Amino acid sequence: MAGQPYVEGFAEFDVNDIKVTWEQGTAGGNNLAILDLNEAFNITVTFAGKGTQWQNMQNLGLQYNVAIFAEGIGLPPVDQNLGVTAGNLVPGQQVPYEVVCNIGGINQSGVYRLAAMVTFPTWTGWLGFLEGPFIQVHDQEQ
Repeated sequence: MAGQPYVEGFAEFDVNDIKVTWEQGTAGGNNLAILDLNEAFNITVTFAGKGTQWQNMQNLGLQYNVAIFAEGIGLPPVDQNLGVTAGNLVPGQQVPYEVVCNIGGINQSGVYRLAAMVTFPTWTGWLGFLEGPFIQVHDQEQ
């Protein structure tokens, strides 16, 4: 499961998807996106909740944080923290939240697996984590 807690009808939370988009095209799921060194790209993270507790959180307009990580696969790439995008829940929003995280680029070539973590800084016990697509950062322009 990509999110906690899960108490049906009361507190349900899930991180559903991670997609990579960049100037030349789009990759989703476990496709391999090939990017140039330091090329800017976007990561869209989708999450949703249901239940009484989720409605309370939305009514309060709680802040959420979406943190993006890149796990280096093999050598030489090292794991990287790609930043945090913050926003607020919207009262009554019924559709999943789609948060676009702007990434300035990765400065080391290699293959990385992306992951996203969604947290609520003032509401403990709610956490979502999802591993997403692979990207290859290439040191020669594609």
